[in-house]
Amino acid sequence: MALLKYRDYDPYVLKFLNEQIEPIHKKHIWEGVAKLTNTSQEDLRTIKTGIRNGYSMFYDRIDWSLTYLKQAELIENVDRAIYQITDSGKLFLAKNPEFTFKIMKEKTPFLTNRKNKITLLNDDDINQNDEASEEQETAFDFVKALNDHSETIQFSLLDKLKEIGESNVDKGNQFEKICLELLLKVMNFNDGTIIGGSGDKGVDLILYVDIVKLTSVGVQCKCTKNTISAKDINHLRGGLEEHGLDKGIFITTSTFSKDAVERVKSINGTNTNIVLINGVKLAELMMEFEVGITKTIHYSYSITLDEK
Repeated sequence: MALLKYRDYDPYVLKFLNEQIEPIHKKHIWEGVAKLTNTSQEDLRTIKTGIRNGYSMFYDRIDWSLTYLKQAELIENVDRAIYQITDSGKLFLAKNPEFTFKIMKEKTPFLTNRKNKITLLNDDDINQNDEASEEQETAFDFVKALNDHSETIQFSLLDKLKEIGESNVDKGNQFEKICLELLLKVMNFNDGTIIGGSGDKGVDLILYVDIVKLTSVGVQCKCTKNTISAKDINHLRGGLEEHGLDKGIFITTSTFSKDAVERVKSINGTNTNIVLINGVKLAELMMEFEVGITKTIHYSYSITLDEK
């Protein structure tokens, strides 16, 4: 099969990720989609010109599918170049078993415009019957470079948080302070307090929804490189019961194992509900709401022309 057009790879990428048990590296997605589409070695060696000069055109188009599917929240980036399908992605496929390129081009509830994502071209700007023009491909490359830069910043931020978690004696308290400030800002809780320490009983923060503190939410904060397991989820659930709470949030700088996610699904819908925030989502929120970070302003320069 010859190279497909931009966005024609979207269904192949989504369906391939749906078949994976664990998160998978981008290079294996390239390999898997190449097999699904019967892409020849000759086509794989076709290279681009412009900003991504010398880069495989096939890899570039898969990269773009990953970017768009992530923006649509059908997949997520759990670590550098490592992806997995989201619950929304699984639901989308379940509702659209014959998912095609055309479906992704239409407006769907999943195609949301995130504040911290940059989009230069709308779907309507691309002729579905023709290959993207050289100008359009250059525009794609430019936006891809900007999005890649944004992701690099996110992972750099997570690396620094994890370093604090490993080296600082006061690590837990510092991370808990960041989580408390972030949740108060993002979710508009009325107030909150840090429990922390050896007597926290599995709950690091308690957030109050109303001014009289009748409705509360318990939060577990894990500043770690280790994947969060189902055992960690059970620890939080036990902590919620100890504090008489029925709602919880688990925030981590790392990721959640499949068993952890399944455990949360089995808990939710009972008398307890737990929300998960992984490292990538945490970094996105910290950048979007400017919590726990310091922005550095870079100056730009322009040529002053003599108007005489």
